[in-house]
Amino acid sequence: DWSSDVCSSDLRVFGLNMTYHTNTRLSKKQEKTLGIKFVSFSDLIRTSDVLTIHIPYKKETHHLINLQTIRKMKKNAFLINTSRGKIIDEQDLVMALKAKMIAGAALDVFEKEPIGKSHAMTKMQNVVLAPHIGSSSDETRAKMAQITIQNLILGLQGKKMIYSV
Repeated sequence: DWSSDVCSSDLRVFGLNMTYHTNTRLSKKQEKTLGIKFVSFSDLIRTSDVLTIHIPYKKETHHLINLQTIRKMKKNAFLINTSRGKIIDEQDLVMALKAKMIAGAALDVFEKEPIGKSHAMTKMQNVVLAPHIGSSSDETRAKMAQITIQNLILGLQGKKMIYSV
């Protein structure tokens, strides 16, 4: 499953038609409630004005967004990645942005972090970069703290932890 979360339907107030793709489709009722439509990955890439990436990094998603994928996007499309850096082939993205294959990109995550000051994207006008802070909300930090405490308790009890490295 590439995505367990779907973008909030709050974006509808901006008049956006929202589509999504995931390996595990939501129910028709959930789609209706959220005001979103399931499409194939190919259609998502081809039709999106703004493509946001919300998937975990794994072997199957490594460089999922590359020159081949970007060439299928609209020339006025924007790419946003707040999930994992290695999902996008940054060299291909830089090439595509310079060639104006897409309008722009906003990245919170990078293949190598932190992104260096000499990286090509730091000098581009059609790119917005953030220092991996997309998850820095009170809600996310509280959840991370809860998981840490739960893991600590399980570990001290000699039980299998929820997450371990």
